[in-house]
This record gives sequence, structure tokens and C-alpha cells, in this order.
Amino acid sequence: MKETPYVDGWPVAPLPKNMAKTLAKHTSDPILGCIIVNGGVEALVVTETRVYTMMGGFTVKVNAFDRSSITGVEVSVGAMTGDLVVLMPGYTGVPRGANASQIANGVHFYKASLTDVNAIADKIRQPAAAAADPMEQLAKLAQLRDAGVITREEFEAKKSALLERI
Repeated sequence: MKETPYVDGWPVAPLPKNMAKTLAKHTSDPILGCIIVNGGVEALVVTETRVYTMMGGFTVKVNAFDRSSITGVEVSVGAMTGDLVVLMPGYTGVPRGANASQIANGVHFYKASLTDVNAIADKIRQPAAAAADPMEQLAKLAQLRDAGVITREEFEAKKSALLERI
């Protein structure tokens, strides 16, 4: 298994192209953290204001959750696989006999991904930061570009969007 790069304590695995393209339709915010799980079929992406669960395949399904409404993160691990679930008010749990892939606010993972899962869960549990300084965001984007998480074109597009906000 390829080792996931880390930036500021966040795992930042490169998103598959179909997922990156779909996510770009939902947000232009810089990615703080990203894990790819369940054999590359699922992803959990974190920005300053939202957490996204993504299910890949021919089409990509995206669920978005405001970080301000998240009450916690639950990680459960079995013999070979586990579940990460983003907790919110009204959450009733993973149905018996199901796994987190089958609910909007969770991802299912192989135990080999546990280090990255725990790292991103710990970071999500921390309160969301106030709106970041555009210069800090630009520096983080450059780190993501240099780590190969985003392309040069994605970097330039997000840089333009940040500079428009100044």
C-alpha cells in the first residue's frame, strides 16, 4: 500500500480524477485532509468548513456536512475492516448488518488504512478554525500541489478564487 503524504498533521491522499472533478463542483475551498479507503472506492475529504464523504465508481456520490454541526467522529475496527462515522444531531447509528459505506455520513475501510483514518478522525474532532487568512490558504494549496494532491491547474484555479476574495 502506498504511504499517504501528510501536511500539517492531515493525511492528504490524492483523490482519483473522477472524485476530484466531482468535488470541484461542490467546493473551491482548499482541502485540509483526504483519505482514500475501501480499495479506492470511497473517500473522506475535509475543508475548513465541511466534511465530504464520497463513493466512487462510474458516477461519484457526494455527501457534505458542515463542520460546525459535527458532534464527534466514531471509529470502529473489526478483524479486517472498520467504519468511520461522522456524528451529528439526529444520528441513529449504522444499521445492524450494515457498514458505514451504506450511510451518508460514513466510510468503510480496510484495517491497513487505520493510521490515516485515526489521524483524520482526530483532526475532525478538533474545532473548525475560523476563516483562514488567504495567504495561509495559498501556502497550504502550494503544499498540496507540491505533494501531488492537486494539479498545477487546480492550484492556479483555487489561487485565483482566493485572490478574488482579498
